Amino acid sequence: IAEIEKIENDYSHIQTEEFKELTNELIELTKDYLKKLNVEDIYVNEIDKLSSHPFPVEFITSVINCEFSRKQEILTTENPYHKAIKLLKILQEI
Repeated sequence: IAEIEKIENDYSHIQTEEFKELTNELIELTKDYLKKLNVEDIYVNEIDKLSSHPFPVEFITSVINCEFSRKQEILTTENPYHKAIKLLKILQEI
């Protein structure tokens, strides 16, 4: 049996200009990635809504096709900015 501890979410990073710019770059790279996979435009355009989503990095991480260990590394990173940078590197590679 695992022992777990609830970690409260901190949303303060969402309003920073730096994180907004990073999120916009992640959104554009994700849209490019989905277009390469021939995903229908109606779904690709829905990605724009992530700019106001509380967990854009987590959502994008869940939909990209990469090694599970890389996804796990992103999702277990506590700092939202560091998490986004890790995802950015993956999106730039694929």
